[in-house]
Amino acid sequence: MSADDETYLRHLGARLRLRRLALRMSQQDLADAAGLSRVFLSAVERGRHGANVLALRHLATALRMTLRDLVSEQDTAGGRQKGPAGDPHR
Repeated sequence: MSADDETYLRHLGARLRLRRLALRMSQQDLADAAGLSRVFLSAVERGRHGANVLALRHLATALRMTLRDLVSEQDTAGGRQKGPAGDPHR
């Protein structure tokens, strides 16, 4: 796995965690709502595991967001989309 992939997984995990906390859900609440294990969810939130598209779809639904918003590479600081290898001109 490339360093860019590892960074993406950490950001995805952080996005999941922030949304979960904003909805005042525990990891167990979200895992139950998405039909996943809490251990798996914890690993995804920490960027230790990638999740398949169906798991991400279930998580997005449970978090009341679109799959697109969940997996977006949107740079929240600058509001610009990042392309491959961090290229903001995708």
